Amino acid sequence: MKSDDNADIFFLGDTYFGEWHMRLRTKKGKHDVLAEKGYLHFGRAFEALLADADEVILNLECTITDIAVSPLAKTIKTHLYKASEEGTISALKALNVSTVILANNHAVDYGKAGLVDTIQALEEAGIGYIGGGRGDAEAQRPLHFEKDCRGRRFRAAVVSTYNYGKNSEDWGFYAEGNVPGVNRQRLRSIRAQVVQEKDGHPDTIFILSPHWGPNYVWRTFTQQQQAEELVNAGVDLIVGHSAHMIQEVEYYKDRLVIYSIGNFLLNGDGEYVRRNLPPYSFIARLRVRNMDDVLEKSVLLYPVMSDNLSTDFSPRFVNEREFEHVHAILRSHNVDMAMFDRRVKIGADRFGHYFEYAVNP
Repeated sequence: MKSDDNADIFFLGDTYFGEWHMRLRTKKGKHDVLAEKGYLHFGRAFEALLADADEVILNLECTITDIAVSPLAKTIKTHLYKASEEGTISALKALNVSTVILANNHAVDYGKAGLVDTIQALEEAGIGYIGGGRGDAEAQRPLHFEKDCRGRRFRAAVVSTYNYGKNSEDWGFYAEGNVPGVNRQRLRSIRAQVVQEKDGHPDTIFILSPHWGPNYVWRTFTQQQQAEELVNAGVDLIVGHSAHMIQEVEYYKDRLVIYSIGNFLLNGDGEYVRRNLPPYSFIARLRVRNMDDVLEKSVLLYPVMSDNLSTDFSPRFVNEREFEHVHAILRSHNVDMAMFDRRVKIGADRFGHYFEYAVNP
């Protein structure tokens, strides 16, 4: 995969190896899968795909800290995700993760001190982070990626944001000034960042990876409205997460909007069966190739099976029947089926089946 002719940036969805979930399972008399199989088990099906990537960006939905009791323990926030440093870091490294996203609703589950502990653990491990920081400037800081693809320079800036929520504000999730927190999604700030990133390098691809919208639902009208505002502000590509399931994939003004790539490795029982929802997620691969001295950019979406109960907590690429199901879902949830049939390519490689979407410009 890796060569001097191309660049590959991967986006992985919601990830937490599940210490909180395993305690809950134990209380219900179920087996502790994490203790039985270990942290390195869960991503083995995807290691080969990610091994040669230029950049692997993962949404880390937990806090890495030794703090015993969360300051939110007596609030209505019942899901407080704390992770083992040794197990989590070793698994991230095995999956070639180079950058994690902190802009989500679990990064501050153990308070601002817990967020700082997480940042320190990542720094010590040599893993980058975006979407959170020790202050507002660090939380807003983009990931800059550059690579020469056989004489043509590809540049990208990746920013991650967490949508506004009153509870999250009350719990002190958002970074302000020199106060630690996550990057609150503000249209004005994003517009200013787009201008700054493209000043002098107008060919830079500005990518936004937002954590937005409610769990286990299709994309909301609010998300669609925000996506349109973000594209109008100059965002070139949106790769969202938060819903724990796939959401619509659409074009707006010729810019690709992936509303949710779902989970990557989220070790809970899930709610797909109870809610009658498709149990799939995506691994998103931004592939840039030099084709006759022109940089051709596309996103390959590899569907994965996210229902832990049906895979015995062994996530995997979908089989052919499941791929056909995902294809039917994406097509039926597109406002323009004719456009979907015309623009979306179907492919497969040695890793799995994928949908290919052109990225413009």
